[in-house]
Order: sequence, then C-alpha cells, then structure tokens
Amino acid sequence: MTTVTLRSDPDKIPSSLKEAVVDALLNLTHARISGAGEFGRVLYGARPRSLLNSGFLLPARTDVEGDEVTSPIWVSAHGFDLQIDRTAKGDLTLGPRFALYVRVLPTEGDIKRADCQPCFRLKHEVALRIRQRRRELLDKRWEQVKGSHTSRYKHPEWKKIEEEIQQQVHQAEGVPRDLSEVGLPEEHDPDVTAAPEGVGNDGVVVGAAPIVVKDEHFEPLSIPHKWLRLDLELPPLVYPVTADASVRQIAVETHEAAMRDAIDKRLADWLASADPETGGQLWAFRHDVEVHPSQYRDWGKFLTELRALPVNVIRPDMKPKWDIRVAPDWLDSTRLNVHVVLENRSEEPKQHVDETDPSLFQASLSAVLPTGMHRPLRLERVEPSYRYNQYLDYPAMGFNGGVRQVQSPPDEVRLETTWAPRYNQPRMVAISHPGVECEVRKLAQPESLKDIEALPARMREWLSALPKAVNRAAGLVPTDTAAIEREENKFAEDLKKWGAEVEAIEAGLNILRESKAAWDKRGPQTAAKAKPYEAWLAMNEAMADLMQERFGRDNAEWRLFQLAFILASLPTIASRLPEFQKHFREERDDAVTLLYFSTGGGKSEAFFGLLLFALFFDRLRGKGTGVTAMIRYPLRLLTIQQAQRVSRVLAKAELVRRNRGYGGHPFAIGFWVGSGGSPNRLNARGVSDIPDIAEKPADARTEEKLVDANETYRNLRTAWRKLPKCPFCGSANALRRFPKEGGTLAHVCTNQKCASNDGGYRPLPFYICDEDVYDFAPSVVLGTVDKLALIGHSPKTIRRVLGMFGAAPWRSTENGRLRIPSQEDLRAGLEAKRCEGLKPAYPEGADV
Repeated sequence: MTTVTLRSDPDKIPSSLKEAVVDALLNLTHARISGAGEFGRVLYGARPRSLLNSGFLLPARTDVEGDEVTSPIWVSAHGFDLQIDRTAKGDLTLGPRFALYVRVLPTEGDIKRADCQPCFRLKHEVALRIRQRRRELLDKRWEQVKGSHTSRYKHPEWKKIEEEIQQQVHQAEGVPRDLSEVGLPEEHDPDVTAAPEGVGNDGVVVGAAPIVVKDEHFEPLSIPHKWLRLDLELPPLVYPVTADASVRQIAVETHEAAMRDAIDKRLADWLASADPETGGQLWAFRHDVEVHPSQYRDWGKFLTELRALPVNVIRPDMKPKWDIRVAPDWLDSTRLNVHVVLENRSEEPKQHVDETDPSLFQASLSAVLPTGMHRPLRLERVEPSYRYNQYLDYPAMGFNGGVRQVQSPPDEVRLETTWAPRYNQPRMVAISHPGVECEVRKLAQPESLKDIEALPARMREWLSALPKAVNRAAGLVPTDTAAIEREENKFAEDLKKWGAEVEAIEAGLNILRESKAAWDKRGPQTAAKAKPYEAWLAMNEAMADLMQERFGRDNAEWRLFQLAFILASLPTIASRLPEFQKHFREERDDAVTLLYFSTGGGKSEAFFGLLLFALFFDRLRGKGTGVTAMIRYPLRLLTIQQAQRVSRVLAKAELVRRNRGYGGHPFAIGFWVGSGGSPNRLNARGVSDIPDIAEKPADARTEEKLVDANETYRNLRTAWRKLPKCPFCGSANALRRFPKEGGTLAHVCTNQKCASNDGGYRPLPFYICDEDVYDFAPSVVLGTVDKLALIGHSPKTIRRVLGMFGAAPWRSTENGRLRIPSQEDLRAGLEAKRCEGLKPAYPEGADV
C-alpha cells in the first residue's frame, strides 16, 4: 500500500497558523530538554542534571577557576529586572516554581530498558585466567593443525577453531561470552550459552547444560539510575517593594524558610507514602547497596529483600534563596530598578554523589504588581523612529532566561519568566495592486509594457494615504512634544525621498518606452536604443523560468517592491549608452541603494532581476566577456549557499542568451574566496590529483567508481565541489581538469546530454580556482569581504585583478586565457606568437 502526502502551497497557509505550528514545535522541544510534563516525570540512566539541558538551577559554585570563556556553563540563578514608579504604592507578589528529583528503585520492567540494563565486568583475575587458558588451547591446537600453513590466519578453518575453543573455555569457567546478557532475567538466557555435547580434543568437557552465572566472577554494580520528579507547592512572596530595607529583608528571610519547609514536607510526605507505584515506603532508594548478577536476574525477589532494609535515603540539602535588590534608576529619578532572582544555594554532596541531585528543576518565576506601579523598559540604544517606536518597550529584562507579559485584569501586570524566549517580529506584508501586471511570464511578452505603466500612479496614491495611516507619535509619551515633532519632521523627509523614488521608477519606465519604440519584433536588435527593452524582456523570461522551476507553476508574480526596485535602478545601467544619458541624475543614480525586506520576502529575486538585466544589457551593447557584477558576502558559508543559488539563476539566463542568439561568452561565476575554500593556483597541492577529463570521463558510472576507489579524490571532491548538483539539469557534478584550457579546475555535469555539456563534457561556467577567475573574467565574481581586503598585498595579484576587470590587452590563442604580459613577454614577442589583441569591449563613446 502506497501513501501519498500532498504538500500544501505555503503561500496559501495563513501566517498565524504557521506561527502556531512553530510555537508548538518549540514548546515540545523545550519540554523534552527540560523534563517538563509527563516526559520528565521519571528519568533513567544518570542524574537528572546530566540528562536535561534546560530549565533547572544547579547549586551555586564557589570553586570556579578560569574565566567566563573557558569555564563551563553553570546556571544557578534565574529571574528578571524591572522598573517601577518610585511614588506608587503596592506590593510585588512573586511566585517561585521548581521541582525536585529523588532517586528510586527500578521495577522489574525497568530492568529490561536499555538505559537501565547492567553492564557487568569480570573480575581481573577471572578475565586473566580465561585469556591465559584460551591462549594455551589455541597454541596447542595450532601445533596439531598448522601443517604447511605459515600463519594461523591463513588456515581456512582457523576462525572456526577459535570459535570452538572460545566456547569451551567460557563453558568450563561458567562465564557467558556475551556479558551484556549477564544481568538479564532468567527467561532472557540466550541459547548460545549452551555448548555442543561431547568432550573436546583438549580434554575440556562440554555439555548441553546452560552456563550458570556465578556472582563471584563479576564485579558488583550499584542499583541502576531511576529518578522520580516531586513537584512542589510553594507559597508566594509578597514583597513590599517600596518599604524600608529592613522590612523587605524580613519578608525575604521568612519566605526562604517557608520554601525550605515546603521542601522538607514534600520529601517527608513522599517517604511516608505507600502508593504502590511511586510511594517512598516501597520505592525509595536504599543507600550503600551492591548488586550481583543473581540479584539482577531475579529482580522481584531482590526488591523484596531491599524493602526489608531500613529506608536510609540521602536527602538533598536544599537551600533556595532570593536575591532581590531595589535601587534608584540613575537615568530617571522617578523610577526604581528592581532585581529579582531565585538562586540555588544548596550544598553539593561530598559523598555518594550519584544518590542525590540538589538542583532546582522546572524553575521559573511569576510576578504580579499593580498597573500603576509598573514602568516598561525601553531599548534606548536603538535610534528612535516613528516606524518602530511602538516596538521598543518591553515589560522586563530576563536574567538567565526571558520574560513575557501574560494576560491579566486591567488593574495589574502579570509577568512570567521563560527558558525559551520568543520575539514576535512585526510582519511585513508585500502589497499588490490589480492595476499593475506582476506575472513574470506575461512581462516577457513584447506588448506587456503598458501593463506596468500604472505603477508610479499607484505608488503616489499609496503615498497620499500614508499621512493618515502612519501614527508618528506611536510609542511616544503624549506629553513629549519634542520627540513627536522630531518624528513628524522625519516622516516629512521620508515622504520626499519616497517621492524621489517614484521619479526614479518613472525614469526607468521612460527608458523602456523609448527603447520599445526602437525595438524591432523581427530581431535582432541592431539599434542601440532598442537594447534596454530587449534586455528587459530577456530578464523577465529568465526569471519566469527560474520561478517556474522553484515554485512549480508558470504564473509566478513579481511583488510590487521588486518591480519598483528594478525599474528605479534601470537609469543607472541604461544611461551608460549615449542614447540614454539624458536620464542620468548624479544624486540619484550615483548613490548606493539599500533594499530591505524581512527574510523570505523576495530581496534576492529583486536583486537577481536587476543582475540579469545588467548581464543581458552588457551582451547586447557589445561586452562579450568580463565582469558585470561583484557580489560580496561577510561569511564563507553564506557565500557557498548563495553561489549555489546564483548559479541556478545564471543557468536560466544562459539558456535564454543562447535561445535569443546573443553573442559573447557564457554567463559564468567566479567563486573568489581564497585558499581556505578553494585553491588559489592551479599548481596548488591536490589540484593534480583531480583527474584529467580525457583520462576519466565525467559520466555517473565512472564518477561513482572513482569516488569508491580513490580516497584522495573523494576528500578533494568533498572540499572543493561547491556545486553538488548541476544548475542546468540537477544531475550530480564531478570535478575534472581540462588541460586544453590551461588546466582549468572545473565542475562537470555527469549527464552528457545536459545543456551545459553541449555535445561533450565541458566545464560548468563556475570557476573555483583564483587563476581561472582572473584569466576567464566571469560575468559575476562572488566572494567574501576578506578576499577583497587582500587585493593590495601583491603587485602580481593587482595586475591580474585589473586584467579581470578589463585591463588585459591580450588573450591566449592556445587556451583562451586573458594575459597582461610582463616586460619579458614583450621582448620575447609573446603577443605575436600565442596571443591575440582584444578589441575594445564597448562601442566608442560608451560609459563603461
């Protein structure tokens, strides 16, 4: 029977439902790692502090050495800091919550658990005797059977002989071969402990009777770990926060004594309980008890014997303490800072450490105070802005945890600490408008320009509605007129900037209108003015192909901000042609543009659209090769992830370039990150271990055999194969060297029919070696910030980087690599022998 699970379209799932699912997963995960609920009621195998990861307070350490970097994490306090009105009257009611774990006896069923089974060890003298006897018998048997064999392990029957003698020795000693079975109940005795009937050749008597385990052969063990959680009912602390210090101290000390009394009572009640499943009378752990195999094998009988012993449980020395401090706020004299922390000042046991755990588990605090007393904290280091002033207030600041405000009556504020803090980020929603066509495939059609011409008008309508929709005073104190005026002025400035953005969008549309007028639907586009519109159509076609592959549908749409970003950026690119220089505005088009949207909102697609426009535009205006864009990332791992993403984008663009007959070299990427991620030079260590494409074709079968048989290649492929899958067809990639192209270290698609191979195995347009990046000048150079910082360290590197960016005058006729010849090359006549001069990359008069 086959079950098919259909995946819902993420865009059709309400965001609130997504958040609810994520929140539930977080709650379930935290419950597991903190021991909450039924999951943590009983724990096995070790002390609770060793099994859990969150939600508990260890006893405070007094012997800590080293610094905070090298010292292990040791959380012994949990609470919060808040502010109150200095003149307000009222109390701060604190509700501590925590639980204890006590060690208990495992049941007969528990003994069968993997985390409760014993692991017996033979006594030293027994293990030594078995090894010596086995060695003697093996030596004797070898003399009998060795014949012409020069080595025991060359004898075809030797493994069988070893097995027989091993069995004989263990049978004679009364020791099972599998020690993991020693402590299991008798019904679990394995059949392998019974040896064949008869007498061995060495006089060892073997019989059918099973081995009888003898206690004296094994080191005794302690009772397996099983711990029971005891939840506590603790009284609240009514803290007179504005009273004198002496009154506050009395309240704290009184409550600390009440918490200790509650702990003592809970332990006493449990020890006196006769509950058949959890009561201390039956299940309390017995101190100083050793367990032998025979007792494990009849655990029910052993439990009866244990219960006859006095209950001498080691009780944990629990000392929960308060650290509550009240001090004036040094920035605002009308407020008081209140520091509230629950600490675990319990004593760590010096003996029998595994029999008690004086940690406070499931620890948390709640606080209730009058609404008029509470004052929210504010993120003062964040620059004020009407856009997010309303999100800068928070009720309190967590100490070794987080704080959340929960629903409460209007006259009081309720706070709770949490070990899994959440931040609900205000959701940004990309708006749409029915008057603007956003379907990418439709915008790739020649007559689609009219469908987006309403975009500037729609944006002006949005701007005209903003003054009423945006509350500039949100999050500010109504009486703070200076702050309100500041935000009003800032909003007015932003309105002007948004108006300028509308003008940039209109400029981009005007360029497309002028270009469309010169565009010839019969093609090719020989008129210079037609090239921006041709690049626009090609960009939309490539992005439609990309989105169809990603989303599985052919009607994917641009978001309005993506279209606006691309259109507003067109004047910067298209004005490089003399025909469009009139649209250039220095203050607008010579400035850096920052595109911001929350994660998953479509920033990358907007950038990719503009990138593809620039790539197609460069090819159309005569730039057949060379760098069009440099993309920088701060982290190498992020660079790898984005390189894989950009490679898929450029693969779609390359197919469109071919179909439309644009000239020039394939669109390629230069992965420029340095030797930490890929080799700098083709003669670097390991490059020669990559197979030559002529010797090892890149088909899937050859690649599989090569990976299995050649560990060196397998390791190099793991380190250097930045594209595991082909961006054109999705097949697996191999690494190969191409000597005819100067030894290029290349990714190669293992699917010979892939468009990237074009009739024979060819390098994918993705260069990972610095030499290849410099010499082939790929369309996009993608790397890390630190790589750029090293450019000026070497004159040779500077020359090669300059060559990559268009200063190379020659190209090798042997391998197609760019050359900036040295003086020695010039004297040797290299340019006439093995190089061709490069023509200017752009038409005369063009702005490069």
